[in-house]
Amino acid sequence: MEEFDRSFNLEFFENLLVNGKGEKAIKLLYDSVYGNIEDVKRILAYFSFLYLEKKEVKKALPLLKELNSIDPENNFAIFNLGLTYFYLQNYIESMKVLQKITVTASNYFKAQTYILLDALYADMMEIALKIIDEGKFEATPDEIFLIGSKLIEKKEYKSGIELFIKSIEKYGELDIFLFGMGLCLIGLNEFKKAISYFEKIKEKWESFPYVYIALGISYFYLGEIDNAKTYFLNSLDKNLYPDEAYYYLGLIYRVLGELDVAIENIRKAGEFNPKNIAIWKDLAEMYYEKGDLVQAKINYKKCFYLSNDLNFAFKVGLISMIEKDFSEAKKFFETCLSFSNCPDDIKMECLNQLALVSFSEKNYQQALLYGKQLVELGFKSEQLFLIISGSLSSLGLLEEAEAILQDATILYPQSYDLLYSLAVVKSNLFKYYEADSIFERILKAHRRPEWLFARALTKMKLKEKEFSFRLF
Repeated sequence: MEEFDRSFNLEFFENLLVNGKGEKAIKLLYDSVYGNIEDVKRILAYFSFLYLEKKEVKKALPLLKELNSIDPENNFAIFNLGLTYFYLQNYIESMKVLQKITVTASNYFKAQTYILLDALYADMMEIALKIIDEGKFEATPDEIFLIGSKLIEKKEYKSGIELFIKSIEKYGELDIFLFGMGLCLIGLNEFKKAISYFEKIKEKWESFPYVYIALGISYFYLGEIDNAKTYFLNSLDKNLYPDEAYYYLGLIYRVLGELDVAIENIRKAGEFNPKNIAIWKDLAEMYYEKGDLVQAKINYKKCFYLSNDLNFAFKVGLISMIEKDFSEAKKFFETCLSFSNCPDDIKMECLNQLALVSFSEKNYQQALLYGKQLVELGFKSEQLFLIISGSLSSLGLLEEAEAILQDATILYPQSYDLLYSLAVVKSNLFKYYEADSIFERILKAHRRPEWLFARALTKMKLKEKEFSFRLF
C-alpha cells in the first residue's frame, strides 16, 4: 500500500468495511489517493480480490460495487461481484450481474457455471437445465459435484446422470462422479446399477466416507436385508455417519417386526443428529404402533418444533384427544388453524374435534361457532348435526334445533340418534304427537332404555298413562 500513500490507514479502512460502513471506507480511499481514478481502481481490485480469496465477502462487496460503477466494462469486476453475491446467497442478484459478461470474455464459461448454480439454488430449473443441455460452462470437479448434488436434491436424476457421464468422459472416473452417478440411480430406483458404482468406489477408495451407507441403502431397498445390515454395521465400526447407520438399522428391524430393537436404534440415531425430523417422525410412528401414546406424542412434538409443519401439530392434537387431554388437544388444533396454508381437510377435522371438545365441556356457544364454520366449509356428518342441535337446545333455541334436525334426518334417514334427538326437541316444543310418532319408529329398531323412558314421558304428556306404565 505504500506505493499509493503512506498516510493510508489500512486498519481504519478495514474496520469501516467490517462494520458495514462501505461508503466511508471508499471515501477514505478516494481521499488517500487524491481522486486518482486509476489508483482507486487498482486498490479496489487488489483489496476485493484479497477479501474474496479469504472468503471475507462482506468486505469485498462494497469495493466490487464501486469498482463496477466506475469501470462497468471490467469483466473481472463483474465476475467477482457476481461471485460475491453468490457467496452471500443472493442468487438472483448474482445471476443478474453475471449475465452482463459478454460471450467473448475470457471468463464467460466460468460465469455460466455460477449462473447455473444460481438458477439451481433459486429453483429456476428451466434456466439451469438449458445451460446444462448447451454444455457451455466451465466447472471444476468439485463444482460439477455441487451442480450434480443440487440436481439430485431437485429430483432431476436423469439430468444428473448426463452431467456425471460427460464429466467422467472429460476427467475420468473420479470418486465424486461415481458417487453422484450412484445417488442418481438410487433416485431412479435402479439399485443394482447404483451398487455397481458404489462398489467401484469401495475398490479404489476404500476410505471414501459415505460409500458404506450408500451400499447399505441400496441393498435395503433391494430387499437384501443381510447385506444392508453388514454395510451399516461396517459404517458404525469405522465411526462413519453413525446417525444414518443407526437410522437404517432401525428401519431394518422395523421391517423384521422387532419394534423394540428398531426403536432403540432410531433413538441412537437421534442422539447423533437431533435436528433430523425423519428420525423423530419414525420414532413417533413406532411408539404409536407399540401403543405408547405418551412417547408418540413427545416425538411428534419434536417434529413440530423442528419443522413448524402443521401436520405434526395435528397428530399431537389427535393423540391428545385419544388421551382425553382436551386442553392440549385444543392448543394444537388451534395452532393448526392459525396457519394460513392449513389444508381444508385438516382445517375441517380440527374444527370438528374442537366442536366436540367444546360441546363435551358444555361450552355451547363455542361449539356452535365451530359447527357453523364447518357447515360453511361444506362439512357434514351425523355427529356435527348432533353437536349443533344439542348446543342450540342447551341454549334454549329449540326451533332452530328442530330445523337443523329436520334437515339432518333427510340427509341421514337411517340415523336413529338424529331421529331420537329430533323427537326429544319436538317433545320439548310440546309437539307430543309428532315426538311420539318418531319414538315409535325408532323403538321398532332398537329398544334402548333411554328411548323407552323418553316415550313413556311423552305418553304421560298425552295423558296415555296406561301405555306409559307399560313402557316403564
